[in-house]
Amino acid sequence: MAKGVKILERKFCDIEKQLSAFIAFVDTFVEDDKEVLSFKLSQFDRLNAKYESVKEEIFTLSDIDFQNFDGKITTCNEHIEKLEVRLKSLNLKYSENNNEIASNAVSSVIKPCFRLPELSLPQFNGDIETWFIFKEQFKEIIENCGLNDKQKLQYLQSCLIGIAKHVQTVDDTYDSLFLALEQRFENKRLIINKHINALLMLKYEKFRGDSNVELRNLVDTCAKHLRALKLLNIKHNTFSELLLIQLVMQVLDTETKRLFEMTLESTDIPKWVEFLAFLNKRCLFLESLSFAGTKDKQNFKDSPRHKSFILHTDANVDKKCKLCSLNHDLYNCDKFKNMPVRERYNIVKSLNLCLKCLKPNHKVSQCRSKHICFCKKNHNQLLHFVNVKNQEMQNFESHPNQTPGAKMTSSNQFVFKILV
Repeated sequence: MAKGVKILERKFCDIEKQLSAFIAFVDTFVEDDKEVLSFKLSQFDRLNAKYESVKEEIFTLSDIDFQNFDGKITTCNEHIEKLEVRLKSLNLKYSENNNEIASNAVSSVIKPCFRLPELSLPQFNGDIETWFIFKEQFKEIIENCGLNDKQKLQYLQSCLIGIAKHVQTVDDTYDSLFLALEQRFENKRLIINKHINALLMLKYEKFRGDSNVELRNLVDTCAKHLRALKLLNIKHNTFSELLLIQLVMQVLDTETKRLFEMTLESTDIPKWVEFLAFLNKRCLFLESLSFAGTKDKQNFKDSPRHKSFILHTDANVDKKCKLCSLNHDLYNCDKFKNMPVRERYNIVKSLNLCLKCLKPNHKVSQCRSKHICFCKKNHNQLLHFVNVKNQEMQNFESHPNQTPGAKMTSSNQFVFKILV
């Protein structure tokens, strides 16, 4: 074994010992230990930084040497995430309530009273993709605060919105409500499938190569789904990393692909962590260019008429999604893309949007977008119906008020495919 690998093993072993000490401190925490919380937090931050540095060195090892660290890294990542949440929760609790607890020490022994730290609790709207993240964050904050059952129930109910708010329980208790939520939304197999499908659908995404916002969204989307899969104990391997790199490469523009190939110094298979580091650097570069361009525009002075025009234009730009009201275009909306094609078409028609670019205030005949469906017809690919007869597709474009295939009998229904 190389000398460098032995040194890394010793460093990693030392980090594991320190993590074990932090876990023991948190598990056996008593109120008398509150004076050292700030010191422990600073120690933990230094340990976390040291761990990240050692991890970067480990990622440069050969595949054979890296196998000795793979499982240990996963375990350490989980411990660090949980420790950070618990340490910060304890620190917030005692830093905000220190004076109150000191002045009411006698009364607190007779009647325990706890004031929740000023800390925003996570919310859950019934989306099964976010259930495990909500469950972990909520339990880490609430179940370590010494609240009674009634208080925990009230906080849990306040965090539920949308369809999750209407989940019914047999008993009006915290445990019964949490159990009902688990039975309703904790479908591990379905959640894993949804995250994997979302990653597979990346190949249908297209973005401008010079857009730092779109590239950053792509990186964040990958990170979101990979983190969720990690919480579900789905581990990486060489094949999954290579597959993911190829999926993302299909989305990238030619210039970004070329720059990535230039970073490769050998014919070895690139690792996901290296690819992700490149994408982050590319984002920083594009963000710097975007900031410089924005600053130049702000310093530019023109006539009052020109300024009035700019203000009028910006005031009328609405970048919110017409379906979910989030800050993205309709064709980037996950809710819209997960719908059947017929429902997408009906929504576009009900919102009076262009069938080609999915934007308002103009018709297909007036649309300036150069992007058309892969079938070469004059509509958006998200509205593409497969196996619809040519004549019906022509009617669909020339008479958009009629749904394609509306006159087909039940014995001759066409099969359509969702393209996202």
